Amino acid sequence: GNALKKHKVSIDIINFANPANEGKLEALVNADNMDESCHFLNVPSGFDSLQGVLDHLDSFVLHDVDAAGLWGCLRGR
Repeated sequence: GNALKKHKVSIDIINFANPANEGKLEALVNADNMDESCHFLNVPSGFDSLQGVLDHLDSFVLHDVDAAGLWGCLRGR
């Protein structure tokens, strides 16, 4: 995280149903976060498909103006 911050690299991380990694990934995002430019999204287990997750997500990570291309790709458009 500190090396990323030093080089002014922003990261967005999505953790899909892996609670063992949640703390480590969130700590990485928090260590790198400068001016709220990094984001962490934890997707809990219980969804039977990636499409089901995407249909119910309301997150800056997927809805940010700069991430519009990613959102379209993930939604299959």
